[in-house]
Amino acid sequence: ESTRVPVFETTNEYLGVHPRTHEIIWRSERSGIAKTTEFAGDDAADLIELPSSLMAYVGNSILNVTNGDIIVDGNKDEVRSLSDLALFPSVDLLTVKLSTKSGARLYGIDPIENAVRWSIQLDKSSGLSQMMEESSEGTPGIRAFRPYIAENDNLIMKHKKTLLCINPQDGELVWTIKSDPGEVLFSPDKKYLALAQNRGIGITSTSSGVTAPTEPKLSKKLEVFEAQSGKSVWGKSIKLDGQIAFLKPYEGGFMVVHGSGLNIYDFDSTKPRWKNDFKSKGIYDVISEEENFMVYFKSKKMLVAKADGAEVWKKAEKLADAPRRFLGIPIYEEERGSYSIMEAGGYLDVVNHEIDEGRKR
Repeated sequence: ESTRVPVFETTNEYLGVHPRTHEIIWRSERSGIAKTTEFAGDDAADLIELPSSLMAYVGNSILNVTNGDIIVDGNKDEVRSLSDLALFPSVDLLTVKLSTKSGARLYGIDPIENAVRWSIQLDKSSGLSQMMEESSEGTPGIRAFRPYIAENDNLIMKHKKTLLCINPQDGELVWTIKSDPGEVLFSPDKKYLALAQNRGIGITSTSSGVTAPTEPKLSKKLEVFEAQSGKSVWGKSIKLDGQIAFLKPYEGGFMVVHGSGLNIYDFDSTKPRWKNDFKSKGIYDVISEEENFMVYFKSKKMLVAKADGAEVWKKAEKLADAPRRFLGIPIYEEERGSYSIMEAGGYLDVVNHEIDEGRKR
């Protein structure tokens, strides 16, 4: 619809039709799997419009829908399916991850010029193993990690259990880190990045006896890497007392909020700034105030000293209103701030961890 070029679907092919003359501009054969498994008119896995562009994934190729020009030849590249796509307006880039006969391949496409800027092979795996790996991504209980243009001006993305840093201009693979990323936070000087690893799928039992995945928390493992080389600064990951909820920038370092409390770390040291963690379960927000932090947990709040993490009040105060709840969804916006989605009283609140402000949605 966004291309304003009608595309008609049959069981065997797609037809692009000129919106005024109604002449057929192009024809594209449907993928073999779609021919045998889908009925015409159903939502088709082999017809997907690419956002903010004149292109679409049609059959097993990527076409310019206005004229039928082939951007990515699915037959030549032995494409089997489209597994992911993302748009990055700040660098005029559209990335499309395609599953091919030889493995997953990432294409960097210029959405203005309608041309492939670069492509890289992400792995070599069979079609069956690719399908199994793709189905595991987005599983409830696993923190989703969306690709974004990071503070070092490179594309940061996850593939399987590896973090990749890619130059968005030419597709150069700057580095890879063999770790399943759940959240990444860069230092203010862009020299380092802190990485909180994902965890395995947690299972809980409901009152009816049905098992269900738990909320998407991270693992207890935390590590810092050099932003330009991908080499470990700490040498190895450290293990915290609780599963990590979120990372938050603070005075050149960063705050780590986990299931059993919080502390502050410097990017170049495994030693926390406070001798002991501030201990509390269920922390969902921390607000900076002059010499203290206001820490929100469960239905209470506590004033905590910035100097050593000690409790300022003798006991926590109960909150008059329903507390905001951390939903475990980090998001990245064009301002390059690190945000999280909170929920309270029927509203969603988008919190910027750098300025401690929220916007109701």
